[in-house]
Amino acid sequence: MNKNLKELADLSGGQLKGDGGVVICGVSEPDTARPDQICLVASKKYVEAARQSRAGAFIIQQGLPDLERPVIISDNSHLVFARIVEIFAEDAGTFVPAGIHPSAVVSKTAVIGKSVSVQAYAVIEENAVIGDNSVIFPFVYVGRETKIGRQALIYSGVSIRERVKIGDRAIIHSGAVIGNDGFGFAREQAGTYKKIRQTGTVEIGDDVEIGANACIARATLGKTRIGSGVKIDSLVQIAHNVSIGDNTIIVGQAGVSGSVVIGKNVILAGQVGIADHVTIGDNVIVEAKSGVHKDLAAGKIYFGYPAREQKEAARNLAEIQQIGKIRKRLKEIEKKSGI
Repeated sequence: MNKNLKELADLSGGQLKGDGGVVICGVSEPDTARPDQICLVASKKYVEAARQSRAGAFIIQQGLPDLERPVIISDNSHLVFARIVEIFAEDAGTFVPAGIHPSAVVSKTAVIGKSVSVQAYAVIEENAVIGDNSVIFPFVYVGRETKIGRQALIYSGVSIRERVKIGDRAIIHSGAVIGNDGFGFAREQAGTYKKIRQTGTVEIGDDVEIGANACIARATLGKTRIGSGVKIDSLVQIAHNVSIGDNTIIVGQAGVSGSVVIGKNVILAGQVGIADHVTIGDNVIVEAKSGVHKDLAAGKIYFGYPAREQKEAARNLAEIQQIGKIRKRLKEIEKKSGI
């Protein structure tokens, strides 16, 4: 597929500056780009690499210096970039034919929508529902009475257990497990543990993406809830009875303990850990490797272990780094004082 720069600007919502007739056939990194490709320049640190690049045009963040080549300018260059990548990816995508592969095991009571692809060795149990235009890749397991919405992509090796509900346009990557038992046990007098049956379910909204090998546990009672627009990275653990608000992002290796309530538009960075029964308000950012042990107020940035507001955490960290100097000064004072 070829598009001229004016077409790309119109389709992506960016502002064209320079020759709109430049023909572009793809998106690339600056160091490998050809003259018929476009690159993203999102901040000042990439400007010099862009100037050395052979790229024919750039997507640039508003306010960056002139690159002496045609550009598409935006105050949200990543969004423009995403739209342009999608334009070319549609042409490059692999076509998946509709239909059920002969080796797939599909219950007679399952409801398979229009133009659905169920690929080799997938298993779809009793009374499961797969929405129109969805793709179930090889070796996927869909449990009984589970419902998957329209235009979903469920990649190879995903396990979705019984009675789970997943909305439209879900993307679930390989190895993810949805609806596994929550970690619930009662200690007996003999010191052994009695399993608490996990009889609830998981409900996932529309436009959710779940990364590879992520695990979302079913509720003990009721439901574990993932709101619409949520993006969960690979290797994330979501425990039983958690509730996550719309458009929240949870980055790789984060762990969310049982019965946590997370608001809307929250960002949990990599390796964040959340203790059980904590509530996190809307629009919170928790920075990487932080440990959250108590409720967090809405609209603030938190960091550290235990997590505190960013300014307080930074101040405390700076003071800790001065301990060595303080000890040295104290020893000098003791020596002079004869202590």
